[in-house]
Amino acid sequence: MRGFPSICAITRKPLSCGRFHRSQGVRALRLHGRRVQHGRPQGPPNAGSYRRIDVLLGEGTVCGIPRHPTSTSVATTNLGDRVTCAVQRALADIGDGIGMADGGAAIPATGAVISGSDPRHGGAPFCNEVILLGGSGPGTPHTDGWLTMLTMGNAGMPLVDSIEVDEIHHPMLVTERRLIPDTEGEGRFRGGPGFRVEYGPVDCDMELGYVCDGSLNPAKGARGGGEGCPARHYKRIEGQGELVEVPDTSAQYVLKRGETVISYTPGGGGYGPPLERDPERVQKDVTEGWITHERARDVYGRDHRFERFGRRGRYRGAPGRHGWLNGRAWPRRRQAVTVARNPG
Repeated sequence: MRGFPSICAITRKPLSCGRFHRSQGVRALRLHGRRVQHGRPQGPPNAGSYRRIDVLLGEGTVCGIPRHPTSTSVATTNLGDRVTCAVQRALADIGDGIGMADGGAAIPATGAVISGSDPRHGGAPFCNEVILLGGSGPGTPHTDGWLTMLTMGNAGMPLVDSIEVDEIHHPMLVTERRLIPDTEGEGRFRGGPGFRVEYGPVDCDMELGYVCDGSLNPAKGARGGGEGCPARHYKRIEGQGELVEVPDTSAQYVLKRGETVISYTPGGGGYGPPLERDPERVQKDVTEGWITHERARDVYGRDHRFERFGRRGRYRGAPGRHGWLNGRAWPRRRQAVTVARNPG
């Protein structure tokens, strides 16, 4: 940061090394607030503080000064994902209880920009970005991943489109939108699972474009958590039933009449070792279809087909050779899962 004086205008104290640090600024503003509250405004107003900051932008960069044909459209989405995920995982490395895992990458084909000519309105042009779903959220120190995070750069603010509304406004048909079991990043708190969405044009051709590197960079887990499922894309060819993979991370192509695109959205990474997940959460995930019995057994070390809970839902152990294993005996059965995850 350039051009900042060596003396703070509010505290009247020297700034270390002639640089303004965020912690010093916070302390200065708090002190200034206390003075104003007590009727002793001894410091200048804060209105001009940002004049002391020089923002340097490069030309032709993804988050700088665009020069045609360079675009900055991925600055708040894909690039925002990468920066946000790197920072939150770095924080998680500092200690348990802070930071997060990675969220699923932004803008798969479920968030594509679609365009073409609408035969229902005399060939009138249409162009819009549909948001049928996106990357799922990361596991955190206290919660499972948010299903509709969509992009870390936007922090879950986008709204998921209504299928019916999209079909009303565009000549398109959405044939499927469903959750895929066993696609979450496993963890003490799991990431959000991936989805499968299929759609295509009706009585016309449709061009679509999307930018998603989730096929190359699955969401990483934090503090022993697992990766979320990667993104994948396919085209279904009319009359052949054939699926053709579209491996490009940045794709723009035309869907012919009768063709569809199938988008598998990326799941979020998990936080913490999956063997530390609350058994009641594992049971609920199995019951509600988030994960299968096999994944509960092989990844989380729980098989609720043979475990039981007390009247109030408290975990009571699993059945052994001579009756129900108590809480101390059950971890020995899970040791095989631990060895499988950490063969070294």
